[in-house]
Amino acid sequence: RSLIVFAGPLANLLLAVVLYWGVACAGVRDLPAVLGKIDPESKAAHAGLVEGDRVIRAGGVQIRSWGELRWQVIGRSFDKGVVSIDVVRGGTVLSGLGLSLEKLEIDEKGADPLAQLGIALPEFQVDSVTGTPSPGSPADRAGFQDGDVIRKIRGRDITRWSEFVEQVQASPGRQLSIEIERGSKKIVLYVTPESIPGQAHKGRIGVPVRSRNHSEIEIQYGVFDGLGYGLQRAWSTAILSLRAMWH
Repeated sequence: RSLIVFAGPLANLLLAVVLYWGVACAGVRDLPAVLGKIDPESKAAHAGLVEGDRVIRAGGVQIRSWGELRWQVIGRSFDKGVVSIDVVRGGTVLSGLGLSLEKLEIDEKGADPLAQLGIALPEFQVDSVTGTPSPGSPADRAGFQDGDVIRKIRGRDITRWSEFVEQVQASPGRQLSIEIERGSKKIVLYVTPESIPGQAHKGRIGVPVRSRNHSEIEIQYGVFDGLGYGLQRAWSTAILSLRAMWH
């Protein structure tokens, strides 16, 4: 009976290893772990992080992409302690910058963990909506589709991601007209941002936007390194899930 009880979770863990292994070997595109604007009153600022820093390690773990940095922060958030950050600044490596994770809240419907720490993505050119809108989100109800290219919001040309975010965040409960390109057609969609839980003054529409710029990097592993990555990622995901349920 004990074998039967453990067989299910073990099979799920092995499946996760295989899936992460496959993704690691196939490669994924992401943004480099370069920091954008830092809130001067934030924990990131108090740690000594500045705009333009490229994070190379977090808690002793090598960091290459924005996604890896975010994952390390989430994974260590339950400790509510201080994570050591190493960065490259102007060609010089700065080690041991202590970033406090105290009071960091991990909630899929809440604010992004890095944003809570005062860390923003660097500004980059808006090019297209490459992700699928979250089911039932304002963007989904408004008719956004994967690959829509954002051109204007309220008749104002949009050239940077930060401009789009600012307009959406500043308009909770207020209808926005957004001009997009879909193939050869120009379409105007009307969407009303919803308030972010715990931040009623900020809005969101639930659609991922990213650029097609050349700052993107490809993260790819060899067969054996990919297997190690798969094992580490599957195990850390399992531990994180258990800790989340415990809390």
